[in-house]
Amino acid sequence: MADIICPIYQHAKTIPDQISIETPERVLTYAQLDAALVNHTHALKSLSIQSESHVAFVAKTSLASILLLFSLFRLKAVACPLSFRTPPEQIATLVGRCSGSHLLSADDLPVVTTTYSSQPPIYDSDQLATILMTSGSSGTPKAACHTIHNHITSAQGALSPLQCTTATRWLLSLPLFHV
Repeated sequence: MADIICPIYQHAKTIPDQISIETPERVLTYAQLDAALVNHTHALKSLSIQSESHVAFVAKTSLASILLLFSLFRLKAVACPLSFRTPPEQIATLVGRCSGSHLLSADDLPVVTTTYSSQPPIYDSDQLATILMTSGSSGTPKAACHTIHNHITSAQGALSPLQCTTATRWLLSLPLFHV
């Protein structure tokens, strides 16, 4: 078990004005992204979401889903993103399969960027971060569990051969619920 300071928090302190997320509708710097995560985290706490809560949400490739995902990481809750293609009548079954305690809509949380972190969010590298459902192409969808360490190692593995810099843009082309 190793403690990891949230990379977004680190960038908000070292390169606060650098663009972190750019969508057709909005641009967020690292400082604004960190502030939005602080506000989202407080909103989730008010919904009784805490460490180890399993929170399901229909994941679209959107800023709202990204904010919800990283806010859940900061709470040490487990994100259970579900495909937006899932028929509504199957959502409850999938929420049950991932032991979901909450089902949220990422779009219901406003993006507020006016406060800033004072304490660095610390992740435990072994904390369960996500439960992603497989496609179910060979039968019933199965749960694939990933830790913070799995996600960070995957990101580092993808970045290292590409020689990315702080000016590099990364297209979010795969859905957030993809395994």
